[in-house]
Amino acid sequence: MIPEVLNRSTRTAVTVTLAVMLSLLTGCGVYKPFQLMDKETEVKPGSVAVISGNNDEATMKIVESLTQELKQRSTFKIMGQDEVARRLGRYPVSI
Repeated sequence: MIPEVLNRSTRTAVTVTLAVMLSLLTGCGVYKPFQLMDKETEVKPGSVAVISGNNDEATMKIVESLTQELKQRSTFKIMGQDEVARRLGRYPVSI
């Protein structure tokens, strides 16, 4: 496919460029990271909530720590764990 007249470095550059282009096209083609269960829920852009996958004490410490780090270092509006619990009702639960 690639002509033999191309030297080794040119072939490598072409191969890497094609691989990068392919990965960008396959990774960025569709922006739907998740489907909402409730169709009436509206997601506001620019805010983030860290949600625990279970109610283990170690997991909750990690979630709280990550929430605090994001609040300090991110430009997003980070929802605190107390607000997550208030909005979800039963939280944390194992999912």
